[in-house]
Amino acid sequence: MSFSVDEEEFMNNCKYNQGKDCPILRKKCCAGCKFAKSHKQYNSEISKTNKRLARLSAAEQMYISEKYYNGDAPWKNK
Repeated sequence: MSFSVDEEEFMNNCKYNQGKDCPILRKKCCAGCKFAKSHKQYNSEISKTNKRLARLSAAEQMYISEKYYNGDAPWKNK
């Protein structure tokens, strides 16, 4: 499969592109990848997620931090 120059550049600059490996997919296959995103897109999504988490009650935040973040609450570090 051939990419346009823009598609190829985007895939080369994908947040998850680690050379020959991809931490999202078992086998690296960038063509049509639904998970591909730029660093800017990734950072924007993390920021939005952190804002949503910060609006939750203290009990909900504690539950999420313990279940998914090993007791850390990265949304509070900003």
